[in-house]
Amino acid sequence: MYHSVGSDVKPAVVGSNPIHLDRFKRQMLLFDAAGYRFASIRELDARIDNSDRVFITSDDGTSDWATNVLPWCEVNSIPTHTGIISGPLRDKPTYPLAHLVQLLLASKTNEELTRLCESLQAKLTSTELDFVNQTYNYETDQNRRIIKGALNLIFPQNVAMEQLSPFMSDADFTNMTIRFQNLEFYRNFSYATLGNHTENHTALGQDFSMYFQHEVEPCKEFLKDHPNNIGDIFTLPLKPRATAEKSAFYELLQKNGFKHCLTSFAGIWDGQSFEIPRIDAQDVEGILEASGLA
Repeated sequence: MYHSVGSDVKPAVVGSNPIHLDRFKRQMLLFDAAGYRFASIRELDARIDNSDRVFITSDDGTSDWATNVLPWCEVNSIPTHTGIISGPLRDKPTYPLAHLVQLLLASKTNEELTRLCESLQAKLTSTELDFVNQTYNYETDQNRRIIKGALNLIFPQNVAMEQLSPFMSDADFTNMTIRFQNLEFYRNFSYATLGNHTENHTALGQDFSMYFQHEVEPCKEFLKDHPNNIGDIFTLPLKPRATAEKSAFYELLQKNGFKHCLTSFAGIWDGQSFEIPRIDAQDVEGILEASGLA
């Protein structure tokens, strides 16, 4: 599972947690040396041995991923699948809160982040704070953990934007206009497929039906006529909120023709389940080494 891949020619988008293109290439070589076959996500339901296949997936459709990775994968006949956020690509774009949070964390001083963190933490209940600390336990810095958790998973979207906006500059919002790759670019690649990653990358909450209506359906409609679009693969953004009815949401996805849901939950897919966990780009070498394959 990839998000951001930078290079010396095309740097990573601001605020992401990228790997370098050279590392991405080395990872592909490791997979190949370990005997894996790069498979198109169209093959997910093929009734063949799943143990020798690897699926290269990416979330969000950022410009660094598309510009750096897709041409190289095309030359090397490596299929990729990109989950698209449709909101930023519209004629009147809307930008994901989660990506604005990434920009804020990268561009503000420690003093500014501490001030925002203290303000947000004061508004959290002990239960909400425990959920934030558990969900973002990989963030060792308290400012980052509280800011990401409160804004992405606790507050309603409009409240989160009210808390965030005073800290954002015009340059931050301008940066968003170059953050995502336009859809036309993907037409150049026969090995690249696209799928639904929602309209605005918000976390799944309790009202799964409303979430489907406002996040899933607009993206599905936006992508429907693109030749690279798979149409039946959904990528879940972020970790769900504590109140999320995930199983009911999955049932709704299946009723509407989705065959699989890619998640950010760590793990290796069993080859059968509707929910597909993935290996994060930062963990590829460790997984292969632990398996004795690298």
